[in-house]
Amino acid sequence: MSDTIRLARTETYEHTISGLLKKRADLFNEAERIRDRMAEIKNDIGALDRVLGTLVSFGLQY
Repeated sequence: MSDTIRLARTETYEHTISGLLKKRADLFNEAERIRDRMAEIKNDIGALDRVLGTLVSFGLQY
């Protein structure tokens, strides 16, 4: 018996293409989640700034 490992090969690279497409979809979905989270954070910061602005307009200092 030989100790050599025989690698599987496909003529069409369909497994490679399928894997790359799945990875692309995963990264795209992750980017969408990050974008959505960034929008939430931006909205939260805006809300905090409005509250702080209101407090300052009443003469309170922070």
